[in-house]
Amino acid sequence: MRITNISIDINEIDLLNTLNKFLVKKNIFLKSIEMNEGIRLRNISYKIFKNLNVCLKVTKIKNNRVYIKIERLNLGILYIPKYIIDIVLKCFPSDIISEDKEDKHSFIVNIDNSLKNSTVDFNLNKILINNGFIHIDVRDIKVNPKSKGINSLNGGGVFLRLTQTTLRFSGEDIMSFVHDFVKAGNFMISGIDVSQAVYLKGIIVNSFEIGDVSINIKDLRENLIYIQIKIINSIVPGVNIEHIPIKIFVKDLLSMFSNLNLDLDLNSVRFIDDCIEVKINNFNLDMKSLSSGGGKSFLK
Repeated sequence: MRITNISIDINEIDLLNTLNKFLVKKNIFLKSIEMNEGIRLRNISYKIFKNLNVCLKVTKIKNNRVYIKIERLNLGILYIPKYIIDIVLKCFPSDIISEDKEDKHSFIVNIDNSLKNSTVDFNLNKILINNGFIHIDVRDIKVNPKSKGINSLNGGGVFLRLTQTTLRFSGEDIMSFVHDFVKAGNFMISGIDVSQAVYLKGIIVNSFEIGDVSINIKDLRENLIYIQIKIINSIVPGVNIEHIPIKIFVKDLLSMFSNLNLDLDLNSVRFIDDCIEVKINNFNLDMKSLSSGGGKSFLK
């Protein structure tokens, strides 16, 4: 399965909640976060350290590596000189600060290493931090739904809360979805276009030629998508079947990813730039293990 582009916006509160759910297992407590060009972690408590403040800045992104610089470290109102920052960092758990360092005050987060046991692969395009938000842009996302589930963080789960998420699916992305989740022996399709609707070409089901199908979105209310299907160029000459109403409940769609505990509010679905753009508000993910895929029906 492929997704062309995902854009994520996370505000200060959501990022704080996400980090705290991870750090609390290591007895590290974080009181607040400020984001404006950089990220300021405030009032960190761990063992002998109380009221520790750290200012971080993303300096560059290259080859799926995020370069982060520690610009300032304070213990309360006391400024910690840069030449002893490395000593302070060694007091924290080794998996919090990466061993892969560019210098004493800059470390590197290697996305590929984090994903090496995952069913997901992507290219990190950019990270922008400003006005209380961190904006993350990811491209060429590939998901292998046939892989077996893998426990994350020793079974502890990965908790994420994203303020707003925007996904873009091209025709090729939808085609990859069809190949992954529909039995090829029962269903065949020659191509897909995405413009003002999803246009599926040359559909064959159980050796029966249906023709071409146009799928359009008519309405979206409370995570329920109302779509309209039109069969055109059918095998019966001059016969087109129009106005076939179908409802897709988003939670049923997500049930295919049976090992993922997801909660979200679908904001909008629209066709733009030959893609389907899906906007999601308040995306919550409690990932106990990665999905092994599935074949559940989501049409009602």
